[in-house]
Amino acid sequence: MAKDVIRFILALVGGFFLGALLALPIEAIIDFIYGHKVTGIHMPISIPNIIYIIFLGFISGFVAGRIYKKSGMLLGGTLIALQLFMCIGALMVGAHLSKEINHVILVHCIELLPCIFGGYFGENIKLTNERGYAFKKILWGIGWILTALFLWHGICGNPLTELALIRHAQITPGFITETWEDVDNDDHGRVHWHHGFIYTYTFSDGRQFTKRSGSWFGPLPRELRDLQQPYAIEVEYLPDDPSKSRIKGTGSDSIGDWLWRKMGLGSFLLFLSLAPGVGILRNGIRALRHPKELQESE
Repeated sequence: MAKDVIRFILALVGGFFLGALLALPIEAIIDFIYGHKVTGIHMPISIPNIIYIIFLGFISGFVAGRIYKKSGMLLGGTLIALQLFMCIGALMVGAHLSKEINHVILVHCIELLPCIFGGYFGENIKLTNERGYAFKKILWGIGWILTALFLWHGICGNPLTELALIRHAQITPGFITETWEDVDNDDHGRVHWHHGFIYTYTFSDGRQFTKRSGSWFGPLPRELRDLQQPYAIEVEYLPDDPSKSRIKGTGSDSIGDWLWRKMGLGSFLLFLSLAPGVGILRNGIRALRHPKELQESE
């Protein structure tokens, strides 16, 4: 009994510290892709941060489940509950409870199910061929879905943020400080250009923001090809959250255009991206419930 309690505690500690350590490469990759810090439990909730939190929860639960090798789902839930209590306690001590409590609860709610699933998978890593086949399918499906969401967000951005900018944006002066441009050749020899910017702007209270734009098709505008000094622009931002912004003249400029681009074409692109992953995940769940039946059919 005492050994089980010690192993349970070690599993929780290992899941917390090793999980955070093993998630560092994923955090670094996502931040590198976006060009600035977007991941972390104290960062605003966004698609890239949600993907990071899901990975963090799964890895933490998996490590805890591998250490204890039983009660993986209980371990995963306990790990998140303890983290939540510790965060709330720290906020109470620092007198920041009213400002941060909703964010902390939301982050741990997002992390809960991945951590439980990770604990279950870590507990059952030594499986029969049939169950191993099923879990492999499930992991491939989840990986495909998360990758599709990440790429879709990189291409389309957050549709709710863009809608808010269309309805409530205010304008402030800003500067393009860096540019980038990529050239690709397809199988038919055609050239495809992509470009984007890094821009800065200052809020009325003196806070300065540096943001990376989306990726747009086509070559860089001529006036930005050899950028020797910051190029003056106008930036649209949300007054209640000035970190949410875009360069004026980019993206949708009306709700009708937003409906067509984001809810129409964007949703269709998201469906096409997610469909294979959902199919793989569905097959994995079927294989877990009826392993022999599905393997015989394939």
